[in-house]
Amino acid sequence: MKNPFPKFWNDLPDIFKNKYAITIVAFFTYLLFFDSNDIPSQIKFKRHLNKLNKQTEYFQKMIEESKSEYASTFSTPEQMETYAREQYMMKKPEEDLFIIEVK
Repeated sequence: MKNPFPKFWNDLPDIFKNKYAITIVAFFTYLLFFDSNDIPSQIKFKRHLNKLNKQTEYFQKMIEESKSEYASTFSTPEQMETYAREQYMMKKPEEDLFIIEVK
């Protein structure tokens, strides 16, 4: 069988003429660029993970602030009553409630 690329083939180092080396290089090329866990996908997943970790830190901070606000707001019955009146516009039976809307 005559080689169609004799000069090119003869100039190659022996390691690239080895069928096992060619198979290994092809396998790693497939893993690096064409597999479902290729390098670009891993980079994208790492960025997404970092973004989610930042969101987790933010929400943990918000939870702590909400817990402290809850503890200060609902520690006594008077404070609970004040909160209910302000937020839910509740009133005592003998009171009148006036709502002023700003347009």
